[in-house]
Amino acid sequence: MKLKLHLILMLVASSLAAQDGKLAKPAIQVKPAIQVKPEKVKLVETLLILRDHMRNPDSFKLSKVWVVDDSTAPNTKGTVCYTYRAQNGFGGLNVETAAVIDDVLRLPGGVWTTALLINAACFTDKGTARPGRDVTQEVQEGLTK
Repeated sequence: MKLKLHLILMLVASSLAAQDGKLAKPAIQVKPAIQVKPEKVKLVETLLILRDHMRNPDSFKLSKVWVVDDSTAPNTKGTVCYTYRAQNGFGGLNVETAAVIDDVLRLPGGVWTTALLINAACFTDKGTARPGRDVTQEVQEGLTK
């Protein structure tokens, strides 16, 4: 939306600056719109919500994001898992995992059943990450844009 408004303003400004039938160069060069997959926007928005939920959002460091695609685990397909480090109340760093399960962001801490739900959705019985598509780089690129 901002990009469209910016483009319109640039066109209006350049047409007003026209002299003798020639258009003046706009002061700012507009970059073309970047196509973003809806899934990527959702992943980045969820990450921002997660980061803002931290006690110290500046300490938040993303480790890994993956979309679970494990046919051996029922009801986990499409789950998005976020592993990150963040500062705890005592100043130390904790490694935690949050998950989006059935379009609901599940955060660690609080009720122990939530931790069980996150662990069951994101990790196998042996503690390894469930198979899936790693989207960490896409999400980190989305944060910088």
